[in-house]
Amino acid sequence: MELYTVDKNPIYIQEFHKNLDYAWEHMRERTGLFNKDWSGAQQEKSKWLLDQFAIVEMYARISNMK
Repeated sequence: MELYTVDKNPIYIQEFHKNLDYAWEHMRERTGLFNKDWSGAQQEKSKWLLDQFAIVEMYARISNMK
């Protein structure tokens, strides 16, 4: 996202958005909470608040760049 601020090449934001969408689809449990495993195969017993809000924050930052 920082590269986009330098040269305004939209590919940086598009690819980052694709990664976020993948995380949204594959890293969440049925409860809606995120795991650290991008494959979704392993689930942690404990969740960290920072991990949960990071994805939401990144979506918000992307929406402000478009």
